[in-house]
Formats: sequence, C-alpha cells, structure tokens
Amino acid sequence: MMRIERAAFFPVLVVLSGAACSGQSGSGQSGSGQSGPTGTTPASPAGASSVAGSANASGGASNGAGGGTFGGASAVAAGPGTGGLGSSTGGTAAGSAGHAGTSAAQGGAGPSGAGGSAAIVCAPGQNRCDCHTSTGLAVNQWIDSFEDGTLFIQQIDERNGEWFGLPAAKALTMAVEATSGGAPNSSKALHMSGPVLTPLWATYGVPLGICYDASAFDGIGFWIKGDSAGKNDTIKVSLPTPPTTEKQAGGSCPDGDAGCYNHYSVLITLSPTWTQYSFKWAQFTQSNWGPTGAKGLAPAGYSFQKQILAVDFAPNDNTKAYDFSIDDLKLGAGEVTGHAGDLVSKAQFEAFFPGHNPLYTYEGFVAAAQQWPLFCGEGDAAARKRELAAFFAHMVQETAGLKFLDEQNPPSNYCDANRTEFPCGTRSYHGRGPLQLSWNYNYGTAGRALGLSLLTSPELVVQSSVNAFNAALWWWMTRQPFNSAHSTVVSGKGFGQTIQLINGPLECGGKSPQAVQNRVNAFQNFCSQLGVASGGNEGC
Repeated sequence: MMRIERAAFFPVLVVLSGAACSGQSGSGQSGSGQSGPTGTTPASPAGASSVAGSANASGGASNGAGGGTFGGASAVAAGPGTGGLGSSTGGTAAGSAGHAGTSAAQGGAGPSGAGGSAAIVCAPGQNRCDCHTSTGLAVNQWIDSFEDGTLFIQQIDERNGEWFGLPAAKALTMAVEATSGGAPNSSKALHMSGPVLTPLWATYGVPLGICYDASAFDGIGFWIKGDSAGKNDTIKVSLPTPPTTEKQAGGSCPDGDAGCYNHYSVLITLSPTWTQYSFKWAQFTQSNWGPTGAKGLAPAGYSFQKQILAVDFAPNDNTKAYDFSIDDLKLGAGEVTGHAGDLVSKAQFEAFFPGHNPLYTYEGFVAAAQQWPLFCGEGDAAARKRELAAFFAHMVQETAGLKFLDEQNPPSNYCDANRTEFPCGTRSYHGRGPLQLSWNYNYGTAGRALGLSLLTSPELVVQSSVNAFNAALWWWMTRQPFNSAHSTVVSGKGFGQTIQLINGPLECGGKSPQAVQNRVNAFQNFCSQLGVASGGNEGC
C-alpha cells in the first residue's frame, strides 16, 4: 500500500486576555517539502478573563433574592506546541461581581509550530464578539461526546473551549465518567453534582471560542439524565451572549446591573433514564425577571445564535442539591439523516465492496456520515453523487476495496520528530482505516477533532466502524492545508485534485502512474453506478 503523507490542520490559539502574546501557531505544508515560519505557543496567562458564566437576580419564580454573579472559565484552544494549557476560573460573590480568576495550571511556552496564524488577544472588559467571532460552517455538529475523557471540546469548525463549573470555591463535582444506556456508541458522559448553594446557583458550561456564530446550524441537542429524588428536577440550559453578560466577563451589560445574565434559555425536566433533547433556536427565550429598568434584555430582532459565548447547564432550584449527567452535546436540532445514506443503500454498499472487512459496515459509514452534514450535502445532486464516488474510489485504492484495516508492510512508523507537539514514543502511525490515516500529526489533530486519544492510542481508529469512517471523514472534510477534498470536489476542480491532496507527492507527476490510474478507474466506475458524469479533470 502506498503511504499517505498529509498536512496538519490547527485551530487558531485563543487567549481571552492578559499580556499580548507573540509567536504563531498553525499548519505548514507537509508532503511537499515546505513549511511555514516557526513560532511558539504562548503560555496560558494567570487570571485570564473569564468566559461568561451564569447568575440569577432577584424576582421570578426560579430566582432567589441576592443571587451572585459569576465569572466563567477561561479556555485556551490547544494548538501546536501547547506548553501546558492554563485553565482559569472566576471567583464568586453573592450579589456582586465575580472575583478575578486564578490560574489552575499555568504552562510554559510550547515548542515550535510550523507556520500559521497569530494568537488572538482580547482587551480586559472588551466585548468578546467585538474582539473576535468564529463562524461555524456546519462542517461537523459535535461540541463534545466526552469519549476522550477530557474536559476539552473537539476543536473543529472554529470551536474550542474547556468545561467549567461555578462557583469554583463550593463543593461542586464535575467529571467525565463511564456510562451506558444513553446515546448510541457512547461509553462516557459528563457527571455533575453538588449541594444546596443558596443564595448562589451552580452553573456548568463550556465556551465555544471567544465568541461563536452558530447560525449555520438550526439549534442544539444533547442527552441528559439525573437523580431528582429529593433533588433538583429541572435544569436550565442557557446560551450566554454579550447583551446578557456583564462587561467584566466580556459582554456589554453594565457590571452589577440586576438584569445581567438573563440569558436565552430553555427548561428541561430530569429523568433517571437517558433522554434526548433537541431545540431549535426559536425555542430559546429570555425570562421576564429583574427590576424595572434593568439591563440585560437583548435589542429587538437580536440573533443570539450569531454571538454565543458559551453553553450553560444549571440546576434551576438553588435550595436543593442536584445530580445530573449530559452526553453527546451537538449543534443542530434533531438527528441528521445524512445525505450519504440517501445516496447509497446497504445493498449497493455491499455490492460496491464485496468481501470487505467486517469492521467496515454500512451502518458505521452512515452513522459517521451523519456527523458531517456537509459531506455529500452541498451542491446539486450530481455534485453530491460525484463526491461520494470520489470518497469511495480512494477507499478502494487505500484498502484494496475495504479489505485492509492497517497499511500492509509500512516502510516506517510515520513519526515526524520535528512535530514535537505530537510526540510519538514507540507508537506507530502507519495507515489505518478507510483512507489510511497516517503520521503522528494527523493522528494527533484528528484525535482532537473526534474526541479520541489517537496520539496515545492510534489503534482506536480501527476499533469500531464509526471510528474508522469518522477518521476518514475528518481528513476528507478538513483543509489539507488550503483546501479539503470535500471543497475540491464540490467546487468542480475535479477528481485529480483530490489525488494531489491524498498522495500527490508520491503518485502524481509520473511517480506512480498505476496508482493514479487505479484511483481514476475506481472513480469512473462509481460514477457510472451512481448515474453521474465524472466531470473531467480526473488525473493529476
């Protein structure tokens, strides 16, 4: 099998406040002998500006008098060479502004990265959405599946952040724990519990970045269960925004105003069994509480989904203890049916890949494809079929028609020692899965995006059908480094450009004409069977 050398993709490092940080992080080209200028990843500053948390003011059935206002948790996105991610939490004060955060884990400067984008620094007290807004493109729905066992969310589609619990000084618990009986293919969930906190409210949440525009999605969904026997039976799910967040926490509501933290929210009732919830944006509303003249109400026509600071979960009654768990937090209301499953039936899949390895199931392919709504989901019907044909064609060449899980006779363990942010140790990063994911930096970056510990356990790629196809779709949908295979096909650049992306340095330019022809033949065959023209520009 031919090895695949792919370029890494890194998110922009996010620093919410503190001294200006120098250096760059990002992705240089790999496989073409080029790289960007080296730089360093800044350490997380102590006492970083807090991400919006939640608070409740006087008035309203669900809000007691004298509720405290909280700062949130600072989240620093993992980038190349993270030298210890610092996580800062804001303090608490009943009926007053939150205290300054303190560093929970301040790290030193990280090792060099290969070219990329400079760090973003927001001034203290600056409206975070004015500072920087990331725009989701609906490439992937996942916020967090918790399968990686960490409190960091999957860094994809311009999202990044770390889960926080407030008020931090109280006896709160928050941990990723083993679970069963909930979301399909789930083995872990986030468990939260704590005591009565009157006059404060417990709040758990996660930022999606400095500020996140989620308008490409139609809502949000998750699974939840909880123990409501003598405890809280209602959870408030909130979406903090600048108009509903104090200035000191990166919003535009005046500090200390009694109407701040009146976030867009919904209320749900806990059940002892796992229950799936799905909400359209229109279902999130502001509550009618706070004294007359209080700020915190958003202006008429405000599209809060364009300026989300975090996603919060809070027990609604602070006079009772609470115990609940959440899982599979996603953007997008309802289950995505997936265009790929509409384009190919199970019978066709079996005919396309006769004698395939039992791990590569049609059900696994469809389940993974549903997590990538743009895969075979953009352009006209011909473009969608052409993308599916291209994806399948590369699987044929990489795995001999889905027969191999691992690369056969790999020439090396595919460790690029210069990519020190992804240390290899004794592990091998040879090709695995439908597109033979290769190299330590690809395993590391894909693991971050998929919530899997692929750098330390690369074999996870081929331990389930969903993992295998998810790893392949991660590569397909992610720019490598300038365009993704997905965008290349949809934009009409031709199948040949996808060969350049997947293995150009080793096959194109006369280096391996038979391998190129194998890919082209498979692509033309799938196009014919799917009833679509190949579109030209097939060779590289």
